[in-house]
Amino acid sequence: MYDTYAWVQYFLGTDKGLRVRALLKEEGGYTPSIVLAEISRKYLRDGVNPEIVRKRLLFIEAMTEIVNLTVEDRFKSWRNIFGASTTLEKGKGENVESS
Repeated sequence: MYDTYAWVQYFLGTDKGLRVRALLKEEGGYTPSIVLAEISRKYLRDGVNPEIVRKRLLFIEAMTEIVNLTVEDRFKSWRNIFGASTTLEKGKGENVESS
């Protein structure tokens, strides 16, 4: 799964971006839909020509499957990164109810 940072590095052509390029060729992958909004915002705020931004977004769409992530997806991702036995810090995330 490619996040905003990965795509920015890709378009900058950094060493990390070259790794992203290799992974794309080897495996393809997924990009969360929110990344398209974040990429758009970053580049337009930085003054990049809107047509270039559009081409980059179309490139991302062509190279990866765009996915919508649910809360459950994010939680599973967090558990994969930090481990099933990891607990939240006391007071953070406990007894929080939505408004």
